[in-house]
Amino acid sequence: MPKNTILGYHRRNFEGLLNHRNADRLLEFMRNEKQKRVIDISSNHELLRTYHSKQTGFSSDFACAAHLVLLADHFDIGAIAFGMPIDNTWLMKGRTFREFTETQYFNYWTERFLKVGLELLLPIAGLSEAGSMKICENEEILPYLNSCLRGDGANGCGKCWKCFLKNGPLGRPFDIKANEIQIFLQRRPLPTAMHALWALQQLQLESEVPDLKEHLKQDFSWWTSYYPPAKEIMPERWKEEIWQNITNHLSSMEKPYPVETIDLPF
Repeated sequence: MPKNTILGYHRRNFEGLLNHRNADRLLEFMRNEKQKRVIDISSNHELLRTYHSKQTGFSSDFACAAHLVLLADHFDIGAIAFGMPIDNTWLMKGRTFREFTETQYFNYWTERFLKVGLELLLPIAGLSEAGSMKICENEEILPYLNSCLRGDGANGCGKCWKCFLKNGPLGRPFDIKANEIQIFLQRRPLPTAMHALWALQQLQLESEVPDLKEHLKQDFSWWTSYYPPAKEIMPERWKEEIWQNITNHLSSMEKPYPVETIDLPF
Protein backbone atom coordinates (compact mmCIF):
# COMPACT_ATOMS: atom_id res chain seq x y z
CA MET A 1 0.00 0.00 0.00
CA PRO A 2 1.09 3.65 -0.43
CA LYS A 3 3.14 5.08 2.41
CA ASN A 4 0.43 7.52 3.50
CA THR A 5 -2.19 4.80 3.91
CA ILE A 6 -4.34 5.04 7.04
CA LEU A 7 -4.96 1.72 8.76
CA GLY A 8 -8.56 1.56 9.92
CA TYR A 9 -9.56 -1.04 12.48
CA HIS A 10 -13.20 -1.94 13.10
CA ARG A 11 -13.45 -2.99 16.75
CA ARG A 12 -16.44 -5.08 17.72
CA ASN A 13 -17.44 -3.59 21.08
CA PHE A 14 -19.94 -6.16 22.25
CA GLU A 15 -19.45 -9.56 23.83
CA GLY A 16 -18.68 -12.46 21.51
CA LEU A 17 -16.11 -15.12 20.58
CA LEU A 18 -13.91 -12.69 18.67
CA ASN A 19 -10.73 -11.81 20.56
CA HIS A 20 -8.90 -8.57 19.69
CA ARG A 21 -5.56 -9.40 21.31
CA ASN A 22 -3.84 -10.71 18.17
CA ALA A 23 -5.06 -7.69 16.19
CA ASP A 24 -3.96 -5.30 18.93
CA ARG A 25 -0.45 -6.72 18.86
CA LEU A 26 -0.21 -6.14 15.10
CA LEU A 27 -1.68 -2.65 15.30
CA GLU A 28 0.82 -1.68 18.00
CA PHE A 29 3.66 -2.89 15.80
CA MET A 30 2.36 -1.04 12.73
CA ARG A 31 1.87 2.14 14.74
CA ASN A 32 5.16 2.14 16.64
CA GLU A 33 7.61 0.29 14.41
CA LYS A 34 6.23 0.95 10.93
CA GLN A 35 5.12 4.50 11.79
CA LYS A 36 1.65 3.94 10.31
CA ARG A 37 -1.38 6.01 11.19
CA VAL A 38 -4.00 3.80 12.83
CA ILE A 39 -7.59 4.75 13.55
CA ASP A 40 -9.44 2.38 15.85
CA ILE A 41 -13.23 2.72 15.82
CA SER A 42 -15.59 0.77 18.07
CA SER A 43 -19.02 -0.25 16.78
CA ASN A 44 -21.88 -2.65 17.40
CA HIS A 45 -23.54 -2.25 13.99
CA GLU A 46 -23.10 -5.99 13.36
CA LEU A 47 -26.06 -6.44 15.69
CA LEU A 48 -28.39 -4.86 13.13
CA ARG A 49 -28.80 -8.25 11.48
CA THR A 50 -30.24 -9.71 14.66
CA TYR A 51 -33.21 -7.35 14.30
CA HIS A 52 -34.10 -9.37 11.19
CA SER A 53 -33.66 -12.82 12.77
CA LYS A 54 -30.17 -13.24 11.31
CA GLN A 55 -26.83 -14.06 12.91
CA THR A 56 -24.53 -11.32 14.17
CA GLY A 57 -22.22 -10.10 11.44
CA PHE A 58 -21.65 -7.66 8.63
CA SER A 59 -24.59 -6.90 6.37
CA SER A 60 -22.34 -6.96 3.28
CA ASP A 61 -18.72 -7.72 2.41
CA PHE A 62 -17.87 -4.05 2.74
CA ALA A 63 -19.80 -3.20 5.90
CA CYS A 64 -16.55 -3.69 7.83
CA ALA A 65 -15.57 -0.26 6.49
CA ALA A 66 -18.72 1.59 7.59
CA HIS A 67 -16.62 3.65 10.00
CA LEU A 68 -14.26 4.70 7.22
CA VAL A 69 -17.10 5.73 4.92
CA LEU A 70 -18.55 7.91 7.69
CA LEU A 71 -15.14 9.47 8.41
CA ALA A 72 -14.00 9.80 4.79
CA ASP A 73 -14.29 13.59 4.67
CA HIS A 74 -12.73 14.03 8.09
CA PHE A 75 -9.60 12.07 7.11
CA ASP A 76 -9.68 13.13 3.43
CA ILE A 77 -9.95 9.52 2.28
CA GLY A 78 -10.02 9.00 -1.48
CA ALA A 79 -10.29 5.22 -1.57
CA ILE A 80 -10.94 2.37 0.81
CA ALA A 81 -8.87 -0.78 0.34
CA PHE A 82 -10.06 -4.26 1.24
CA GLY A 83 -7.97 -7.40 1.62
CA MET A 84 -10.00 -9.44 -0.86
CA PRO A 85 -7.67 -12.03 -2.46
CA ILE A 86 -8.01 -13.84 -5.77
CA ASP A 87 -9.84 -16.62 -3.91
CA ASN A 88 -12.87 -14.30 -3.88
CA THR A 89 -12.34 -12.21 -7.02
CA TRP A 90 -11.34 -14.12 -10.14
CA LEU A 91 -12.15 -17.37 -8.36
CA MET A 92 -15.78 -17.76 -7.34
CA LYS A 93 -15.88 -19.21 -3.82
CA GLY A 94 -12.25 -20.17 -4.24
CA ARG A 95 -12.86 -22.90 -6.77
CA THR A 96 -14.06 -21.72 -10.21
CA PHE A 97 -12.54 -19.09 -12.49
CA ARG A 98 -14.69 -16.21 -13.68
CA GLU A 99 -14.03 -12.88 -15.37
CA PHE A 100 -14.30 -10.72 -12.26
CA THR A 101 -14.50 -7.40 -14.12
CA GLU A 102 -17.72 -8.57 -15.79
CA THR A 103 -19.48 -9.61 -12.60
CA GLN A 104 -22.49 -7.75 -11.30
CA TYR A 105 -20.82 -7.77 -7.88
CA PHE A 106 -17.72 -5.83 -8.96
CA ASN A 107 -19.57 -3.32 -11.11
CA TYR A 108 -22.33 -2.70 -8.57
CA TRP A 109 -19.99 -2.00 -5.65
CA THR A 110 -17.55 0.04 -7.71
CA GLU A 111 -20.44 2.32 -8.66
CA ARG A 112 -21.80 2.46 -5.10
CA PHE A 113 -18.46 3.66 -3.72
CA LEU A 114 -18.07 6.25 -6.49
CA LYS A 115 -21.49 7.69 -5.64
CA VAL A 116 -20.19 8.73 -2.22
CA GLY A 117 -16.92 10.07 -3.62
CA LEU A 118 -14.77 7.04 -2.85
CA GLU A 119 -12.95 4.52 -5.00
CA LEU A 120 -13.11 0.81 -4.27
CA LEU A 121 -9.55 -0.45 -4.03
CA LEU A 122 -8.74 -4.17 -4.09
CA PRO A 123 -4.91 -4.26 -3.92
CA ILE A 124 -4.57 -8.03 -3.51
CA ALA A 125 -7.34 -9.02 -5.92
CA GLY A 126 -4.73 -10.77 -8.08
CA LEU A 127 -2.93 -12.45 -5.18
CA SER A 128 -3.81 -15.56 -3.26
CA GLU A 129 -3.70 -15.75 0.51
CA ALA A 130 -0.46 -17.67 0.04
CA GLY A 131 1.06 -14.81 -1.95
CA SER A 132 -0.12 -12.30 0.63
CA MET A 133 1.52 -14.30 3.41
CA LYS A 134 4.77 -14.29 1.44
CA ILE A 135 4.69 -10.49 1.28
CA CYS A 136 4.10 -10.30 5.04
CA GLU A 137 7.08 -12.59 5.53
CA ASN A 138 9.29 -10.44 3.30
CA GLU A 139 8.21 -7.32 5.19
CA GLU A 140 9.05 -9.00 8.53
CA ILE A 141 5.49 -8.56 9.75
CA LEU A 142 4.81 -12.25 10.42
CA PRO A 143 6.07 -12.29 14.04
CA TYR A 144 3.30 -9.81 14.86
CA LEU A 145 0.62 -11.22 12.59
CA ASN A 146 -1.81 -14.00 13.45
CA SER A 147 -5.13 -14.45 11.65
CA CYS A 148 -6.74 -16.54 14.39
CA LEU A 149 -9.70 -14.69 15.91
CA ARG A 150 -9.47 -16.66 19.15
CA GLY A 151 -5.78 -16.19 19.85
CA ASP A 152 -4.13 -15.07 23.08
CA GLY A 153 -2.26 -12.07 21.73
CA ALA A 154 0.67 -14.00 20.27
CA ASN A 155 -0.55 -17.44 19.21
CA GLY A 156 -3.51 -18.98 17.43
CA CYS A 157 -5.93 -21.42 19.04
CA GLY A 158 -4.64 -24.19 16.75
CA LYS A 159 -8.12 -25.63 16.33
CA CYS A 160 -9.92 -23.34 13.88
CA TRP A 161 -10.07 -23.26 10.09
CA LYS A 162 -7.92 -20.10 9.97
CA CYS A 163 -5.20 -21.81 11.97
CA PHE A 164 -5.12 -24.63 9.42
CA LEU A 165 -5.31 -22.43 6.29
CA LYS A 166 -3.04 -19.60 7.39
CA ASN A 167 -0.96 -20.60 10.40
CA GLY A 168 -0.27 -24.16 9.27
CA PRO A 169 1.66 -23.24 6.10
CA LEU A 170 3.71 -20.79 8.18
CA GLY A 171 4.93 -23.65 10.36
CA ARG A 172 2.77 -22.73 13.33
CA PRO A 173 1.17 -25.47 15.44
CA PHE A 174 -2.38 -26.63 14.78
CA ASP A 175 -4.37 -29.80 15.35
CA ILE A 176 -5.49 -31.31 12.04
CA LYS A 177 -7.92 -33.54 13.98
CA ALA A 178 -9.61 -30.58 15.68
CA ASN A 179 -13.37 -30.70 15.25
CA GLU A 180 -13.79 -27.46 13.29
CA ILE A 181 -10.92 -28.24 10.91
CA GLN A 182 -12.25 -31.73 10.21
CA ILE A 183 -15.78 -30.43 9.61
CA PHE A 184 -14.51 -27.96 7.03
CA LEU A 185 -12.18 -30.48 5.38
CA GLN A 186 -15.02 -32.95 4.88
CA ARG A 187 -17.44 -30.41 3.40
CA ARG A 188 -18.21 -30.69 -0.29
CA PRO A 189 -17.87 -28.23 -1.83
CA LEU A 190 -14.64 -27.64 0.06
CA PRO A 191 -14.49 -24.11 1.53
CA THR A 192 -11.79 -21.90 -0.02
CA ALA A 193 -11.03 -24.92 -2.18
CA MET A 194 -7.95 -23.82 -4.11
CA HIS A 195 -6.11 -22.46 -1.09
CA ALA A 196 -7.13 -25.46 1.01
CA LEU A 197 -5.66 -27.82 -1.60
CA TRP A 198 -2.44 -25.81 -1.67
CA ALA A 199 -2.23 -25.89 2.14
CA LEU A 200 -2.85 -29.66 2.27
CA GLN A 201 -0.11 -30.18 -0.28
CA GLN A 202 2.32 -27.86 1.51
CA LEU A 203 1.69 -29.64 4.80
CA GLN A 204 1.75 -33.11 3.22
CA LEU A 205 -1.69 -33.88 4.60
CA GLU A 206 -3.23 -35.29 1.42
CA SER A 207 -4.36 -38.36 3.37
CA GLU A 208 -6.96 -36.24 5.19
CA VAL A 209 -9.03 -35.93 1.99
CA PRO A 210 -8.59 -39.24 0.11
CA ASP A 211 -11.43 -38.41 -2.29
CA LEU A 212 -9.40 -35.44 -3.57
CA LYS A 213 -6.25 -37.47 -4.18
CA GLU A 214 -6.18 -36.86 -7.94
CA HIS A 215 -6.50 -33.09 -7.55
CA LEU A 216 -3.62 -33.01 -5.09
CA LYS A 217 -1.25 -34.44 -7.70
CA GLN A 218 -1.21 -31.10 -9.53
CA ASP A 219 1.61 -28.55 -9.30
CA PHE A 220 0.38 -25.63 -7.23
CA SER A 221 3.67 -23.73 -7.05
CA TRP A 222 2.10 -20.88 -9.08
CA TRP A 223 -0.34 -20.16 -6.22
CA THR A 224 2.12 -17.71 -4.62
CA SER A 225 2.49 -15.68 -7.85
CA TYR A 226 0.40 -12.69 -8.94
CA TYR A 227 -2.18 -12.56 -11.73
CA PRO A 228 -1.21 -9.67 -14.09
CA PRO A 229 -4.75 -8.74 -15.32
CA ALA A 230 -5.60 -7.69 -11.76
CA LYS A 231 -3.60 -4.50 -12.24
CA GLU A 232 -6.27 -3.11 -14.54
CA ILE A 233 -8.98 -2.89 -11.87
CA MET A 234 -6.92 -0.61 -9.65
CA PRO A 235 -7.80 3.11 -9.59
CA GLU A 236 -5.26 5.12 -11.60
CA ARG A 237 -4.20 7.31 -8.69
CA TRP A 238 -2.73 4.42 -6.71
CA LYS A 239 -2.18 1.76 -9.38
CA GLU A 240 1.52 2.13 -10.21
CA GLU A 241 2.78 2.43 -6.64
CA ILE A 242 0.79 -0.56 -5.41
CA TRP A 243 1.68 -2.69 -8.42
CA GLN A 244 5.38 -1.88 -8.03
CA ASN A 245 5.18 -2.99 -4.40
CA ILE A 246 3.59 -6.29 -5.47
CA THR A 247 6.13 -7.02 -8.20
CA ASN A 248 8.97 -6.26 -5.79
CA HIS A 249 7.86 -9.24 -3.70
CA LEU A 250 6.24 -11.78 -5.99
CA SER A 251 6.78 -13.30 -9.42
CA SER A 252 4.18 -13.21 -12.16
CA MET A 253 2.06 -16.19 -13.20
CA GLU A 254 3.24 -17.37 -16.58
CA LYS A 255 0.95 -17.61 -19.58
CA PRO A 256 -1.31 -19.43 -20.06
CA TYR A 257 -2.32 -18.27 -16.59
CA PRO A 258 -3.05 -21.41 -14.53
CA VAL A 259 -5.69 -19.70 -12.43
CA GLU A 260 -7.84 -19.35 -15.56
CA THR A 261 -8.09 -23.13 -15.82
CA ILE A 262 -9.43 -23.65 -12.29
CA ASP A 263 -12.81 -25.36 -12.19
CA LEU A 264 -12.90 -27.57 -9.13
CA PRO A 265 -15.98 -29.83 -9.16
CA PHE A 266 -16.33 -30.10 -5.40
